[in-house]
Amino acid sequence: MKCKYCNIEKSKYGLKVHEKYCSLNPGRIIRISFTKGRKGQIPWNKNLTKDIDSRLKTKSEKIKARYNSGELINHQKNKKRTEEEKRKIFETMKNNPNAGGLRQGSERGKKSWYESRIAGKVFLDSTRELEYVKYLDENNINWRRNKIKFPYEKEGKVRYYIPDFYLIDTDEYIEVKGFERLEDKLKWNAFPYKLTILKYKELTELGVKVKN
Repeated sequence: MKCKYCNIEKSKYGLKVHEKYCSLNPGRIIRISFTKGRKGQIPWNKNLTKDIDSRLKTKSEKIKARYNSGELINHQKNKKRTEEEKRKIFETMKNNPNAGGLRQGSERGKKSWYESRIAGKVFLDSTRELEYVKYLDENNINWRRNKIKFPYEKEGKVRYYIPDFYLIDTDEYIEVKGFERLEDKLKWNAFPYKLTILKYKELTELGVKVKN
């Protein structure tokens, strides 16, 4: 059977559908592509999309505001794991050969508690951090252990970065770094606030006694 508009051969079942969309049919149904759209058509989401940096910065600001208000701190203090959650974490760690221990890029220092007259009791991940916070206390610098998670993007996924310390008077975040990993610069470049990286050289210039 042939189309009455373009004279193309079609099967009995396909002819009716073809004639509805035939380009020579003056009353044809126009197909709309949801991927490209018609030429000259304004995309439905124009001016509604945001670039990734803007979205991450907005999320960071919301998290920081919640932390400063005390909402996140109280939530962390009051949150308790159920026995089922504890069991799942235990099984996961037990079956993961890479869980625990020291790996390339980790802080290879002694972890310890420290009682600060400014920031209170804090847990530190390395001896470098310990010497640095002693320096902060000795110089009467207002500081606290940072617990805010800041989002950044890696391989199309949103991940989180937690700087080590926050200096209150200068509104500045501090990262005490021993070994620099490939993804560290990615986190630092995406960070929306003032961030200072302190490695061996920077620490010694401050007068902090650390080993290289």
